[in-house]
Amino acid sequence: MAYKIVVDQNINDAYRGEATYFSYLIHVDLPDQFLAGYIASHIVDAHIQELANAGSELLHLKLWEDKLSGTWSTDFKVEVWASGYAPDADTGLTTYGGISQRIGQVPWPVVIPLIIEAVIVLIIVVGVVWSLTKVQHLAEYLGPTGGTIAIVAGAVAIAAVAFLILKK
Repeated sequence: MAYKIVVDQNINDAYRGEATYFSYLIHVDLPDQFLAGYIASHIVDAHIQELANAGSELLHLKLWEDKLSGTWSTDFKVEVWASGYAPDADTGLTTYGGISQRIGQVPWPVVIPLIIEAVIVLIIVVGVVWSLTKVQHLAEYLGPTGGTIAIVAGAVAIAAVAFLILKK
């Protein structure tokens, strides 16, 4: 493990009193690894917001990134010091529940089809431009009357293909 400090914020030096220390690891796998820094900061921000909702004040925050965590994943280590964070009186458990949730995960089942559709549209646009240049060459070859017929037939064919592909 070769941790490199990413965030080191000393928010409140003047605080005197009881403080609570939190330490946890965040493990981000592919394909979310492309946004690993964003995901880690999103999880830490959610933790800080939950502390604020519980009436606690953030005192110190440290976030490290493991530079040797591997090709297929990224690891982060988080340390948080907060003031006045008391356990829930009824259950004895803290009101903050589960930093291990995967907050801010990229919705790949939604993103991948959008990428595929964008590639298909790009291929269609290239095909239409290529077809229009071929129809223009055919129109020049056939002359005025045959050229008009070729242009109309080409436009109808391109419109029909576009309608069939883009129809949902």
